[in-house]
Amino acid sequence: MVRGAPVQGTGPRRDRIRRVHREPSPQLPCCGSGNPFDRNGTIAAKGNVDHVLLAKLNALPFLAQKPPRSLGREWFNAEVVPMIADRGIPLPDRMRTMVEHIAQQLGTSLKNTRTPVLVTGGGAHNSFLLERMRANTQADIHVPDRTIVDYKEALVFALLGLLRMRGEANTLASVTGAKHDSVGGAVYLAN
Repeated sequence: MVRGAPVQGTGPRRDRIRRVHREPSPQLPCCGSGNPFDRNGTIAAKGNVDHVLLAKLNALPFLAQKPPRSLGREWFNAEVVPMIADRGIPLPDRMRTMVEHIAQQLGTSLKNTRTPVLVTGGGAHNSFLLERMRANTQADIHVPDRTIVDYKEALVFALLGLLRMRGEANTLASVTGAKHDSVGGAVYLAN
């Protein structure tokens, strides 16, 4: 996130790489290593970028939408998975291409900024993905403490609850695209 800038989906994330990596599927023949994830991106690092697939991924209409925007699993499964399956490329090449796509989209969304960018979620544990992200942007890619990376959603929901209890806005128009900020949620007291 860049302070003061709208939050936006930049493209498929690390969990989408995991989908390409782990899930055997008729749509993705010979896919699935049986492992839940590609530790440190070692499989992706051994692959080659499929430039035809990369160009198709980078040309997805979603990426031209103005923020705020958010990328859903359903959209990914309907739009991207068939695109990958149609290429019929080996698992390391699929994964390498997805990593490069993510890194390029991050670079595109940040353009020439040198602003610090906080990377959280599972991708923060993927050293190859982080390496490619850093190669595609001038921004300072920062990975916080492991507790923040692994428990960010719990921390955010605790903050949202605290803001609700105080009656302060916890749903920001700059993030959601709504017309105005609002106080969301409900408080139920135990009897």
